[in-house]
Amino acid sequence: MYATPSKPSRLFKLLTAGIAPMNAMNKMKMLGLAGALALGTTTSQAVPVLQVGAPGDTPGTYAPYGNSTSPSEDDTAITSGSTLYVAGAYKKDVLQLGSQYTGGVYDGQPVEAGLEWSDLVFSKGIYYPTAFNNYGAILVVTIPDGSLLSGQLKPGLSMTINSKTAIYLDADNSWFPNNHAPTQNNDYLFFDIGNFAKKENIPNFDPGDSDTTNAEGEIKTLDLSISGFAWAHFDVIALQTSLGGQSTDPKEKGQKPVTTTVIGYESDTGDENNPGSHDVTWKQGKTPPTCGGPEGPPCVSVPEPAPLALLGIGLLGLAGTTLRRRRVARNA
Repeated sequence: MYATPSKPSRLFKLLTAGIAPMNAMNKMKMLGLAGALALGTTTSQAVPVLQVGAPGDTPGTYAPYGNSTSPSEDDTAITSGSTLYVAGAYKKDVLQLGSQYTGGVYDGQPVEAGLEWSDLVFSKGIYYPTAFNNYGAILVVTIPDGSLLSGQLKPGLSMTINSKTAIYLDADNSWFPNNHAPTQNNDYLFFDIGNFAKKENIPNFDPGDSDTTNAEGEIKTLDLSISGFAWAHFDVIALQTSLGGQSTDPKEKGQKPVTTTVIGYESDTGDENNPGSHDVTWKQGKTPPTCGGPEGPPCVSVPEPAPLALLGIGLLGLAGTTLRRRRVARNA
């Protein structure tokens, strides 16, 4: 059975772009061809290289991806829990997914080292921060604008991942390859989550996605501790070092060359660094409704201590007066 694509592929759009001038019969034939080709290109796709997910309501499932408001985001898994899943899948000829590849041996031949974070261009001559160097895959956390003060979280705000604090904080750049909502114009935290191993089959966290073929990699379970935030948005980036390319270092002559890129999502559908439906938005859990509100119980006033004391004294005085009157009545 063919999986239904979540959005039209580029091939489908190209093939259908020139259909308007055709007669009805030719339109049907062209649409059929475009649909068959589009479906044929999606059934054998592998899962995205990187995914962020959250537990579903049923054990062993993942939270569905949908739309969010406050913050505004399309195709994100929404959670108020304390567990995140981050998966890394290995494509063909990938040597390492996470930190800088420091060299090794492949098929009996030496392999050169890959690039470090700060060797790679983020945008228009701007390189990734040296603060990322020596770290593995990085969990990118977007938090509300104004959460940082003098390079630190404001008092009353805290977040840890697996009991560890952020390796870097930034009030200007998310350093995510695709500047999607809500990563624009907010503040950002960055957590090291290490390298991904090749040890298990990775499913697609979104069962409705067209990429369905399992891939080898690792799913990391992260413990989230968060306080003081109304929301936080989670993405992930990693260095992906693969065989191929051309070595530019004369000292590494005779070694197999490698290519290092920063990956933020990437699937075989061509949606490179498109976060798509594989990120998570955390929101505060629902609080009990307040009294007097549209969903809350009626408010019950609680007397303050001072009025209670006065009321008690008054009752005692009234009781004393009543007893005196009864004694006078008996003696008369």
